[in-house]
Amino acid sequence: MTQPASGTRSVTAQMVLRAPRVALVVPGGMDWHLSARRAIYAATQAWGGAGFVVVPYDDDGVVPAAVMAAVREYDPDYVLQLRDDLVASANAGEVDAGERARQSLSSTCSDYRMQEAESVLVPEPGDARMPFYELGDVSPLTAIDDLGLLAAWNVAGAAPGLNDALGVAAAAAWGLRMAPTVAGNADIDERTRHRAIYALLGGAAPIGLGGVTTLDSGAREVQTEFSRTSIGLEQMRQIGPGQVPALVVWGGNAPDFALAMAWDRTYGEGIWVPEHWWSTESTQESVAFGLEQVLYRNYQVARKVVVTSTSLQPDRLRALVDELTQRITDAYPDGQPIGADVGAVEVVAVDSLPFGRNHKWQFTVRGQYATQWTAAVTDSAGSLVFETLPPIPAIEPDELRNIATLSWQVEMSLPGHDVPGSRPVAAADLLRAGESVYATFVRSSRSGISFESGRFDFVAAGAALEWRLARPKLRFPSLLDWARARARLHEMTVTLSSPGANAELLAEVLGSRNELAELFATPLAHALRAFVTDRAATESIPRDQGCTVHNETFLTFRGICEQSRQERDIDLRDRVDHLVERGFLIRGLVLGCAYCTHVSFVAIDNIASTVRCQRCLRESTLTRARWREPFDEPRWFYDLHPTARTLVGANGHVPLLLSHHLRRGSRGFTDVAEFNLIGSDNSKHSETDLLALTDRQLAVAEAKSNDRLGANKVERNRAVSKRITIAKVLQADEIILATTQSSWDSASITAMTAAVGYHNRDNARPVRLRAITGLGSAEVTDQIVTD
Repeated sequence: MTQPASGTRSVTAQMVLRAPRVALVVPGGMDWHLSARRAIYAATQAWGGAGFVVVPYDDDGVVPAAVMAAVREYDPDYVLQLRDDLVASANAGEVDAGERARQSLSSTCSDYRMQEAESVLVPEPGDARMPFYELGDVSPLTAIDDLGLLAAWNVAGAAPGLNDALGVAAAAAWGLRMAPTVAGNADIDERTRHRAIYALLGGAAPIGLGGVTTLDSGAREVQTEFSRTSIGLEQMRQIGPGQVPALVVWGGNAPDFALAMAWDRTYGEGIWVPEHWWSTESTQESVAFGLEQVLYRNYQVARKVVVTSTSLQPDRLRALVDELTQRITDAYPDGQPIGADVGAVEVVAVDSLPFGRNHKWQFTVRGQYATQWTAAVTDSAGSLVFETLPPIPAIEPDELRNIATLSWQVEMSLPGHDVPGSRPVAAADLLRAGESVYATFVRSSRSGISFESGRFDFVAAGAALEWRLARPKLRFPSLLDWARARARLHEMTVTLSSPGANAELLAEVLGSRNELAELFATPLAHALRAFVTDRAATESIPRDQGCTVHNETFLTFRGICEQSRQERDIDLRDRVDHLVERGFLIRGLVLGCAYCTHVSFVAIDNIASTVRCQRCLRESTLTRARWREPFDEPRWFYDLHPTARTLVGANGHVPLLLSHHLRRGSRGFTDVAEFNLIGSDNSKHSETDLLALTDRQLAVAEAKSNDRLGANKVERNRAVSKRITIAKVLQADEIILATTQSSWDSASITAMTAAVGYHNRDNARPVRLRAITGLGSAEVTDQIVTD
């Protein structure tokens, strides 16, 4: 929506205090089980560690694309790696590979990029060092030993010597308090192993699983080792449109495990099923009844369950799912479990997972997940800049309040002013001019702007709380300013194109971009387009409906009614008057000069008893000879704003039709008119007819009045390349091809589909292709071409 050029106003701001989110990169080679357990062990020592994720990389430092995409949605504050001498690989090149993986993940997400905090130090048994890297006197993470421990009884965690898939799954579910060993208490009986598999898949408590967990007693109520990491915290889920399914990842490699873990820490209900758990009759039973519990839970809340794999071929995965559903249904006399629809399980390709922007959960400080207040902001062309300090982001729970080393995150948002989340932009673009980028770390996060709680500039010893905690004045950029910030990261600039500038000007005339888009979606749009039709068409308009003067069409009110195919009534009269009030339409007379006979439209503001000719500049008396007919009184005509004539004449109204279509049914929507992406050499790299943020999904669009991307193959390929370029720069979720025609040229869709497929291959930010036809008609079709 277009905003006033400037001005100070009040807004409702929201602040959430939360634990940090951390991605721990580990080697994904043959010893990945040990590396993953060491990372989970480190997480179990950290406040908020129950929410951390493990990310494997290969010998070249490459993180699998599906895992990368999942971690991007998780949105880590920090991307860290195990200490160099503790990686579970003998490969000396593993250290460099880990740093490459960390940097690659960091550049894809929008973490704080703390190069100094590149490692998590995992102590060996008897090592008294802190488990986390310290930056001067400030640690990015807080060791839970600083918070005090829970009661030592009835606390269960994974056994430290269980170095296989079961050990990794147990550690991810229940924590790992004791340093992991290569081997130890891994000898457990088969019955306990089967019960453990059922508990892990079904979400049961870790009771009576001696050898798998550290708790041998048969206590009825237990806490996990991860409960130590959530002192003073509670889980909060962000609600929004759309639904994200539960995910079952089937397969035994590190990426399968990591994908399930990232999904679980982001959306909840991410289940890992190592393939060899399905290799025997007895373990099949445990898997089947464990997953039946997953189906039951999600059926009760109408949540879909999908199955995927990074390691198994689609046919093999489909066969496993069929075997699973058959085994579950065979266990019941009527062939159907009560309260669970086993037929609803859907197999999804790993590169087509339905990631969502909403329904994500995180660990927030208890009681402080929605602090709201009224703030004064300056509205600068849609970017909202804080003029007052936010409240002191102080921790309230008693068990946390006096922990001097506590490091937490502050996340601020402006309801109704969404910014594309989890995409890197420079910190300076998120701060008010003059605010120091060194006082604290600031980044674009899931649902707003996050910053660290502590200040990093000079803080005097014994300083009051308001001087020790960060309180930056933030800047929430408009979508256009955000696009400019993204372009700067690529040494590019963004400038509105001529149609884009025209659309923005007209939006200011009407008061908002929304009103402009709605205008072109109403029947009045037919009349607006009639103002710029060719002369042959307008010569057929009856004289009482309009006329053509020097190849420009002017309509009467009757003509507006007829061209828009509407009845002449008070409502339409009022709508036309509203457009006249705003200056979008101009009321006047069509008059001829008494001296040079030049005929022209004269706006009502320029009409008096005499009228000045626009060509010879002489005054003519306003008599019947000047308007000719009807003889009794002159007929009022209407002109279209000159910029609107230009916009409609160049089909610049088509992106507005698309804007209106995308806005309908959305809970949050903002868009930007057509702009160009300019390189450092001042050449145009690409352009987009529309950039839209719909319910936190970012789309770049091509909106046309014809049905093809180019007149020939060369032009088509060039157009396709430009769409991919701008999608990469802005990290878009969607590329939209929209047209007023009833269908798209098949060659254009084929070329764009192939380009999207190539882009999505091994890409951490896959984009989907969406085709829309029939814009401006009663029969608009909207379909996803590629997921």
